[in-house]
Amino acid sequence: MGELVERVDEQDRVIGVVDRDEAIRHGWLHRVATTVCRDPQGRVLVHRRPEHISRFPGHYDWLVGGGVEVGE
Repeated sequence: MGELVERVDEQDRVIGVVDRDEAIRHGWLHRVATTVCRDPQGRVLVHRRPEHISRFPGHYDWLVGGGVEVGE
């Protein structure tokens, strides 16, 4: 089993603990945290996602974040 996340309902109430890949595969709601990094001039950081990750490997992204682990 991979990374565990809390599956939530539409009101963000925890309804179970599931594997993150399973949550993504089934389209189940689960918590994530993201942020946008900007410098004093307002420029947004754009980074390239690692090649070894399961979601959009090698793509450019302007969000920094990830899944929220169980109990986090």
